[in-house]
Amino acid sequence: MMNHLKSWAKKNQFYHLLTYADDFAIGYFQRQGFTLEIEIDKKDWDIGFLKYYDNATLMHCHIDNKIDYLEVSEQLRLQRMAFIKKMKQLSSQHLIYPGVKDFLNGAVQIDLEKLQGLKEAGWEPTKFKELMHPDKQKELYDINKKLIQAIKQDEDSWAFLSPVVEIFPADAEKYLQQVKDPIDLRTIEGKLEKGFYITHEMLLADLQRMVDNCMAFNPKESEFHELAEKINNRYLVKNKIEV
Repeated sequence: MMNHLKSWAKKNQFYHLLTYADDFAIGYFQRQGFTLEIEIDKKDWDIGFLKYYDNATLMHCHIDNKIDYLEVSEQLRLQRMAFIKKMKQLSSQHLIYPGVKDFLNGAVQIDLEKLQGLKEAGWEPTKFKELMHPDKQKELYDINKKLIQAIKQDEDSWAFLSPVVEIFPADAEKYLQQVKDPIDLRTIEGKLEKGFYITHEMLLADLQRMVDNCMAFNPKESEFHELAEKINNRYLVKNKIEV
């Protein structure tokens, strides 16, 4: 729909679109090519036709005369296919190897160096030994514990402290039908104490799944979606940048 509007605007020689977006709509308009930088002077648009909303943000989109907006989706699809094809030439991560059958024959431990694809994916025995050193794991445990505690103490984390089915039993059946891999802070902390998180990225992945589940299950305008966004922005975005 937006691309049709841009195509119509270009055809009629309108090269700037302006809109006011509330906090929940800013992300949508950014994905549609709008930015917070207004490229045209206020005197050229502030003539009474643009309706202002309380707590809304003015956003701008420049219409490029060289772009065929009705073909953008197809162009992006072709670019994506070309990118994936090139990545497959440079990487082996897309390859699927047969599963390990040693455990079916009673094995309780296997030699990681014999796993197909592991070395090809960049795994090195020496780095793994360094990672698993008790001192390194203790340092990692302290970092992960500090992050979990900080989130738990945040006033906006109350909906994530325990499993959703315990906090909101009335929604349990519907939730479990839609969310196939639920997780919460209590479960995450339990996994930490059992030594599950041998890297910081593993913890961040579970925390990200926690907020993603919430945002996928709840409508954008809901209180719970907003809580998930706050936790994500305060803790996960910053940690991913630092990692």
